[in-house]
Amino acid sequence: MENAYVVQLRNAKEDLRQDIYHEQRIQDLSLITLNLEGVTVGKMRSMGANGDTVTTWDPEVKESVEKAKAEFEMLEKMHRIPFNTTNPESGEFMEKFDPKAEEIIFIPQFSGG
Repeated sequence: MENAYVVQLRNAKEDLRQDIYHEQRIQDLSLITLNLEGVTVGKMRSMGANGDTVTTWDPEVKESVEKAKAEFEMLEKMHRIPFNTTNPESGEFMEKFDPKAEEIIFIPQFSGG
């Protein structure tokens, strides 16, 4: 019979392995989705304590746009600040979700003085 510590370590190792696998799959799928020729896909990133969260949507698919808009609104409620970075040289603050934006980045709101 294994002691509880060994079981706990084995479970933690398996959880980590699964997290790494899922993160790699998300990155792979994002690259595949964003590189389809002739298809414009929007991408929204939110920087947070756990790294980047990426949401993609197809502006031609209503359900996809609605989910991305809901995510956008949720991030705003969390005091994240959205910028349209389709043109990386002139990121623009966004007041509302634009499904035609190719890339949106949310950054945490900073306070200080």
